[in-house]
Amino acid sequence: MHTRASLPAIARHKGFSQRATDVNYRWQDKAWDVARALRERSREEGFFGVNMASTGCGKTFANARIMYALADEREGCRFTVALGLRTLTLQTGDALRSRLGLGEDELAVLIGSAAVNQLWQQEKNRQ
Repeated sequence: MHTRASLPAIARHKGFSQRATDVNYRWQDKAWDVARALRERSREEGFFGVNMASTGCGKTFANARIMYALADEREGCRFTVALGLRTLTLQTGDALRSRLGLGEDELAVLIGSAAVNQLWQQEKNRQ
């Protein structure tokens, strides 16, 4: 059985395709357009991208938008994000869930430390 058939995917989600309203994030729209143009080619040949920019430039959301632009909206999009820091991983998951209105069954976050995860949850509950 293929993963696509057995696991849910994000399909027809307007949050990914909305154009940036802030001029500082308009570069994301250009990246979206390029990725969209590469959709069919990447389906045949694959895609490997590197996004390098300063902190606060919107890389996290841009990367999700790029992956969604490469996917067929009817079939939906599934992708993995690997980050080197546990806290950054948890922050990224929370930010994407919040911005896109996704539930824990639609966006999973896995880190290698139960203790860090528990501390993160405790801190969130205090806020």
